[in-house]
Amino acid sequence: MRTPYVSVVVLSAFAAACTLEMRGGRQQHATQYPANPQPGYAAPAPETNVPAPTPQATGTRSIGRLHRRGTPTSPNAPTQALPPTMVGVNIFGSATADPNGFTGDLYVVPMGTTRLPDLNTLTPVGTLYASTLNIHLRAMTGGFPGIDPYRNEYFAIRWEAPLVVDNEGDYTFRVASDDGSVVRIDDMVIVDNDGSNGFTQRSGPVHLVRATHVLTIDYLQTTGKVALQLFCKRGSEPERICPTRL
Repeated sequence: MRTPYVSVVVLSAFAAACTLEMRGGRQQHATQYPANPQPGYAAPAPETNVPAPTPQATGTRSIGRLHRRGTPTSPNAPTQALPPTMVGVNIFGSATADPNGFTGDLYVVPMGTTRLPDLNTLTPVGTLYASTLNIHLRAMTGGFPGIDPYRNEYFAIRWEAPLVVDNEGDYTFRVASDDGSVVRIDDMVIVDNDGSNGFTQRSGPVHLVRATHVLTIDYLQTTGKVALQLFCKRGSEPERICPTRL
């Protein structure tokens, strides 16, 4: 008669152990609030200052800020000395900033350069401004007053401007330059006219939506004459020297 008694005890102990193990497993995944709170217990209030997701704009492209060198990218970044601004005027521009025009960073490139280098890896030696880019083919003299008055060869300029598009449509951009030039909108190449090929011109199409885009023109001068003209048109409209508002 003891055998059944022992079996019942063993089975009861086994069932109790299983019950404890299951309870332990549930406790590992339990919430931080008690299932049966004691009187006076209050759960933490839900967060109320969580910002709502920002809705994404439709029909426009994401635009970053103009990439001006010399501006710290964070509050703790070391402050860099800004390059000098050109004094007076020259073939390419002046010392007067135009809020609706172009800002140019001047770079010195090595002798023998035949294509635009990666200007992101270079440090600008000066700054100049222009309302439009309309430099006809001509000899370069006088350099860049206040920056390098003898710099007539082997330099590059990165021009940037906000391109405000009020009229969505298919546009064509044309650049004529001596020597190389590359036109970008929002970091996308629209016209590639790079190279030390003398006076050349090329065009490229792009569909622009209503937005403020970033227009960038990289220009290279090696030797001889200089030229840089930027044209644009919408659809079948007449071509014109490209403004910064379309």
